Amino acid sequence: MENQTILRMKKIRLIVSDVDGVLTDGKLYYAPEMRSHLKAFHVRDGLAVKMAQYAGIRVAFVSAKASPALRRRGAELGVDFCLDGITDKMARVREICDTLQVSREETAAIGDDLVDLPILRYAAFSATVPEAPEDVRNEVDFVTTHSGGKGAFRELVELLIRSRGEWEKVLTHFGGTHEVR
Repeated sequence: MENQTILRMKKIRLIVSDVDGVLTDGKLYYAPEMRSHLKAFHVRDGLAVKMAQYAGIRVAFVSAKASPALRRRGAELGVDFCLDGITDKMARVREICDTLQVSREETAAIGDDLVDLPILRYAAFSATVPEAPEDVRNEVDFVTTHSGGKGAFRELVELLIRSRGEWEKVLTHFGGTHEVR
């Protein structure tokens, strides 16, 4: 990566993540007797939330789809903001930044589809997953090698932490006996 990109990455204090297609594989499971849908979250992405928090990076999940499963996962992980059923993601991201007193230059975003483009364009550093549409992949700074729901969020977090030169500190902390999953 070029030096300017690395300099932008070092300033990140907030990661805003879409949910379906990033933290999950994008599939929604329904059954006739269910009131809501099921989602599967990768445990490595959960640990990545804890790694980001340990490194001083705040985390926000912002999803257009209302989801009790997401709210539960967000609560388990202690994310700063876990917003679901959001029709205007950009407005909510601005509110999050204002609340946390985080500037655009200190914000990273990861999303996987066209509805995420405003947030991806707003962020100082943006990422997507390999299965995102070409129009999205062409607009971001980084395309993960891991698919949505299979460690893509973790990959982004590691990249940001490594850019700060803090990977060894995080590795030492989480390589011990800490139970965070």
